[in-house]
Amino acid sequence: DKPMTFKVATTQASNGLWVKYMTEAYAEITERTNGDLVFEIYPDSELGKNDDCVEQILAGAPMILGCGFDTMTNFSDKLAVASSPYVFQDMSEVFDLVKTDWWDTTVAELADTANLQIFAVGTLGYRHFISSQPIKAPADIEKLIVRMGSDLMRNWITAIGGSPASGAWADNYSNIQTGVFHACEATLDLLWSSALYEVCDYMALSGHSINPNISIMSAENWNKIPAEYQAIMTEVMEKT
Repeated sequence: DKPMTFKVATTQASNGLWVKYMTEAYAEITERTNGDLVFEIYPDSELGKNDDCVEQILAGAPMILGCGFDTMTNFSDKLAVASSPYVFQDMSEVFDLVKTDWWDTTVAELADTANLQIFAVGTLGYRHFISSQPIKAPADIEKLIVRMGSDLMRNWITAIGGSPASGAWADNYSNIQTGVFHACEATLDLLWSSALYEVCDYMALSGHSINPNISIMSAENWNKIPAEYQAIMTEVMEKT
């Protein structure tokens, strides 16, 4: 009787590539499903940090979250391993991974045990550090407070001697400008579109993560979508 409407949440900047291409993708899905599936995109952490959005999804909200593997580490040990720095040597390995039985099993387990359905996977590219102080070697991290997005990545900073911190991505500009953080990390597109070069003089092209990116919703909501529409979503998302 009425369309299914989903709010699509992301920490990505509104002027970044993720939002540009996902906006086009979801518009295509709406068109090809005759307007039965409608999507509203909320960039810049407008609906909260990733963990906040996951809580809303698990509470039954008709939401989709675009995030990294590392957001799922509290729900899947397998995805935690795949989130670790330097696991992938290049972006093609991410796409090789999702063609394996390991991936199919991991996705099914996540849906069954946590009610979280991964329905799209890709990569945003290599992640690097941007900072107010130079980072030329791991030892340089020991002097810095570094904003990282997930528990796993914060634990990595701790392991190499740094001081990890958390916070909404949209707050990075002011936090680095005022000295609350010394550095943060992300893909070049996100670092550029967030204008962090205005408050950071240094960039370390560490390439420490290939940044696998997934789109998730509750498995319960996914199962409410007709199979022919699920197939359209999968097709469009794989292309995107």
